[in-house]
Amino acid sequence: MFIYYVEFTPLGNCMRKPRLPVTYLVVFIVAVISIAVIATAAPQAGTLTSGEPGMPGLTRALEVFPNNLSHADISGNRIVYSDYRNGNWDIFLFNHTSGREYQLTNDSYDQMNPTISCDLVAWYDNSTGSWDLVLLKLHGDDAAYQVCTGPDEGRPGCPAGVVCPPTSTPTSTQAPTPTPGPGNCSCRANFTWNPESPAVNNTVNFTGNTTVSGDCNVRTWAWDFGDGATGDGETVSHAYTAEGAYTVRLNVTLDDGTRCSASENVSVSPLPVDNCSCTADFTWSPQSPGVNDTVDFTDQTSVDGDCAIQAWVWSFGDGATGEGETPGHAYTAEGTYTVRLNVTLDDGTACNTSRDVTVSPPPEENCSCTASIAKDREQADPEQPVAFTGSATVDGDCNVQTWAWDFGDGATGEGETASHAYAAEGTYTVTLVATLDDGTTCQATTDVTVVPPPEPCSCSASITTDGNSFRGNVDIQGDCNVQTWAWDFGDGTTGSGQDVTHDYTSEGTYTVTLVVTLDDGNTCQATSQAFVVF
Repeated sequence: MFIYYVEFTPLGNCMRKPRLPVTYLVVFIVAVISIAVIATAAPQAGTLTSGEPGMPGLTRALEVFPNNLSHADISGNRIVYSDYRNGNWDIFLFNHTSGREYQLTNDSYDQMNPTISCDLVAWYDNSTGSWDLVLLKLHGDDAAYQVCTGPDEGRPGCPAGVVCPPTSTPTSTQAPTPTPGPGNCSCRANFTWNPESPAVNNTVNFTGNTTVSGDCNVRTWAWDFGDGATGDGETVSHAYTAEGAYTVRLNVTLDDGTRCSASENVSVSPLPVDNCSCTADFTWSPQSPGVNDTVDFTDQTSVDGDCAIQAWVWSFGDGATGEGETPGHAYTAEGTYTVRLNVTLDDGTACNTSRDVTVSPPPEENCSCTASIAKDREQADPEQPVAFTGSATVDGDCNVQTWAWDFGDGATGEGETASHAYAAEGTYTVTLVATLDDGTTCQATTDVTVVPPPEPCSCSASITTDGNSFRGNVDIQGDCNVQTWAWDFGDGTTGSGQDVTHDYTSEGTYTVTLVVTLDDGNTCQATSQAFVVF
């Protein structure tokens, strides 16, 4: 708390007041607070209307709201009072000569018990978390007061949240137009949080609520989590890094400037000694079981910390229970069952979760099927696609609903037809599972052998001639055969086959070329000179 010593000088009808000792001033402040408490215990209601004795120039009613403290003090034609219209206690000044009201404070904290002497106003301020005494010097009643956000506004000593007057008195003789006051809206704020008893590092989810009276909407939600952190929005999340009790405050501002606030204490407990935690989860198969099907449950709980799971306790939702990491259970009636898993770690930490399992009724008749697989090749090269076609013979009034393929190398597929290429050599077992619309399944398997590609072939070609007859010869390295023999006789004519004949029509020397193509695509060629003389 800080206290100013003030010596007042005559101003207008104000008389000089002697300097007050600190003890007297403190006693006076305590007395003011006591009067304020007594005032809240005896609420008053009523209005003062314009034209009453002693209130010349009053242009609107001053209201004293039931159950809301409105401590007031008067000096000359000025009245100061604390008012709860914005959802917290603010200080207001009313000049009953000009009929104008001014708001001296405007923040989310409480200011109470004002007193005035001439142009000096003092009140209690709780913006620091403790009650401090604030002293403000006025500079004229007809000023348009502006919000002072800190000492850097050019007015040293003006605390944050105080509506500071200008540094000079207006020279205009005409009274300015009054600035609009708050709208005719009010609000009441509260909030909830989950979990209600969080531990260190737990994420706490806060949800703000407000009841608004009047044609207004919420403009901002401002949170103070009590550990120096803040947030915005109707719903926010925060994690505390240390145990303790934290005062969380929510400040709500409506679009007309009206404010309301709420605060609650949140107790944060320490982590367990071993700092372990767990998140429970589980899966089950089949996902859509029928009546009397055995449902296999599998725990998927994750554990943080140097702890191990000590126990699993299952509740299957039909009155039956189980234990262990992978229990099985069969439901005897159709319906949706809430399965709950409770997990306990060896340090005593516990976590749980629940999931809904839907059990379908038994089929009207029992269908069966026989699946088979057709493929376009028994043997394939690496990266060579193999095409598969599934089929199923169904007994009963059922149809195939799904086709599921497992190609044996970790890859899978869907659909009645599928295609797959293998990356490495080997023998792979392909499995097809056909599922009927009553849940019945059947499967078939087949093997595919993937062999390494053959070594590339090579060849060397030669030509033998006898008159106008030509014969191609080839020496092949590798397991290949000749696919084509292509001749070019050098005079613009061509031929094919291993043995060919050709008659030239003009004398000359001609280059005969043979190109041999093997069945793996490799080629070789040979040339020979033909001398033609007539």
